[in-house]
Amino acid sequence: SNNTLSPSFCRYSNEGERVLLEAMDELEVAFSHPQARRTDCNHIFLNFVPTVIMDPAKIEESVTSMVMRYGPRLWKLRVLQAELRMTIRPSPNAKTSNVRLCLANDSGYYLDINLYKEVTDPKTGVIRLESYGVKQGPMHGMPVSTPYLTKDYLQQKRFQAQSQGTSYVYDLPDMFRQMTEKLWKEFIEERPNEAIVKPISVLDCVELVLETGEDGQVSLVEQKRLPGENNVGMVAWKMTLNTPEYPEGRDLILIANDITYLIGSFGPKEDIVFNLASELSRKLKIPRIYFAANSGARIGLAEEVKALFKIAWEDSDEPDKGFKYLYLTTEDYTKISALNSVKAILIEDEGEARYKITDIIGKDDGLGVENLRYAGLIAGETSQAYKEIVTISIVSCRAIGIGSYLVRLGQRVIQIDNSHIILTGYSALNKLLGRAVYASNNQLGGTQIMYNNGVTHKTESRDLDGVYTAMKWLSYIPKDKMSPIPVTKPVDPVDREVGFIPTKTPYDPRCMLAGRQNPSNTSQWESGFFDHNSWQEIMQPWAQTVVCGRARLGGIPVGVIAVETRTVELKLPADPANLDSEA
Repeated sequence: SNNTLSPSFCRYSNEGERVLLEAMDELEVAFSHPQARRTDCNHIFLNFVPTVIMDPAKIEESVTSMVMRYGPRLWKLRVLQAELRMTIRPSPNAKTSNVRLCLANDSGYYLDINLYKEVTDPKTGVIRLESYGVKQGPMHGMPVSTPYLTKDYLQQKRFQAQSQGTSYVYDLPDMFRQMTEKLWKEFIEERPNEAIVKPISVLDCVELVLETGEDGQVSLVEQKRLPGENNVGMVAWKMTLNTPEYPEGRDLILIANDITYLIGSFGPKEDIVFNLASELSRKLKIPRIYFAANSGARIGLAEEVKALFKIAWEDSDEPDKGFKYLYLTTEDYTKISALNSVKAILIEDEGEARYKITDIIGKDDGLGVENLRYAGLIAGETSQAYKEIVTISIVSCRAIGIGSYLVRLGQRVIQIDNSHIILTGYSALNKLLGRAVYASNNQLGGTQIMYNNGVTHKTESRDLDGVYTAMKWLSYIPKDKMSPIPVTKPVDPVDREVGFIPTKTPYDPRCMLAGRQNPSNTSQWESGFFDHNSWQEIMQPWAQTVVCGRARLGGIPVGVIAVETRTVELKLPADPANLDSEA
């Protein structure tokens, strides 16, 4: 039966792949339409008519590999769901059944696959979907005629964040859960002979929400609420992660900007959430992770004044000559005088009474200089936090102004490719310099600048990898300030010989620390000084004659400083603002 199975199945998957490519080409054409820019949640449905003999579980395998192959392209075309319908027989003589495979990748980093069987209800004749296998999918028990879900509020927010090149803030806890699962998987694979039981749930997290008491005091309260219910552009959680080092759980505070809320800018409320969450991590003496995707301190406009003010020109025929003052007419002034949002003096000019504006304050709080006052507060708090606890920052998309101060003061920075850490945007600098010197913010604070000048400790290609690195760093660190370091049972026996033998000629010190594959026999591993797979380097391209990182020795976490004896090459990137430097 194998012979009949394989060719038909191969033909199936090849045919399926061809149809998928055609669908993507069609989408590509559709995306060239000027209004397609905002299209999201595209859906592909493939229906295979001929019957195929195969085990349904095999479909999942082959489809997953196909999706992974075309993942980036499907993502670019915003294909978030796909559904395959086929008629199969598990064996040549078995009855045929219709199965549906549903794939969803809403968050952008996790592929959810569910397999259903179509079952006809004998009484009503309605065809329903029943989960195939142990995993119960969201469509279990639903009629096949159930309409597809439209784009919901959360997906709009997600699309906004993903269009900027970062993850939606409320997807972060799940990313931490997945990376903890990944750490467990690696931990168990390294120890095949031990009976390790992974905890059923690896993450428990509660959101910290800003609340104003009756006495006007603000505090953070623990609250379980749905994603996207925030009315502040800063979100904080207290998380308990059950990691391989601490199966019973370790706590941390996660603080993150919501880039979909006023472009992730810092106003007084955002700063208060950040400040209180950071103070809590110091009080509990637990690590603080900051996920930065922001636009610096907020500069607001008093909309109520903006709509009404008039301009007294030096020469009304030639506005280029400038203006004398801004003013409000008497009736407009009476309209907004009760709001206390503007200060003005009554003058007589051009034959009418006018209120000449001296100050614009605005009726809302958080428009002007108060944002900077609170920004100073959280900079001081971060500096204090670095002294007292472990602070790690992940920069995704951008960190600007106070956002970049916070990551720098927290010291341990993981920067995601295509993100930038800057104080001021390139266009403002070009105006200041009077010519087009810089072409993008990446020239000012991209990874090629910040990783090479020692600000960034490590770079990663995606947010998910950034979370993994942060979790990996935490695995070397005690769960709180009062606890001893987390010693694990080593994979390598302590009394083993170090396989790598240093040569008389200069060699890579990392081979001594981490081990290497034998150059003359690649199947053979020459072990290094530290436990296998435990070496994690930081600040690799900066100050290259010193090699720094974290590792484990006999399961004990250690900090490592080694010397590079080979000649190193120092690269000075050309600076567009300096005419003497050449690219």
